[in-house]
Amino acid sequence: MIRGVVAAAMIAASLIIVACGDDGDDGIAPESQRTTGTQPTTTPEATAEGLVEVIGIVGALDIAGRTIEITRLSGAEVTRIAIDEEAVFTNAEGTRIQIIHIRPSDRIIARGTVDAAAGVMRASRIEVSRAIDGTQGG
Repeated sequence: MIRGVVAAAMIAASLIIVACGDDGDDGIAPESQRTTGTQPTTTPEATAEGLVEVIGIVGALDIAGRTIEITRLSGAEVTRIAIDEEAVFTNAEGTRIQIIHIRPSDRIIARGTVDAAAGVMRASRIEVSRAIDGTQGG
């Protein structure tokens, strides 16, 4: 009787391990749960206005050319942002700022439309957070 209970428990445990995708207690996550250091490739959901979002860290900024190169953290699969002429810039508190207030290493959330073929987002809204002290310079 005890052998039957132990056997049933072992079968149940085996089924749980298989269902969870792990092959034992080796401390290594199942392949389906492992990360490679890159963000998963997904299509970002559009906002109520039909815009998509990307969050990134500013690398290079070309004010005259109205472009920002970013290190993408999440969202749309882009690393270059083209800024619309009518784009609205705000700091993290919601105060309007100008493009000249953006600095390399700032964290930004850009919202706009994506040209997937070109790998560019055309941004109409950009929220800027200071990387170090949270202040907005002038």
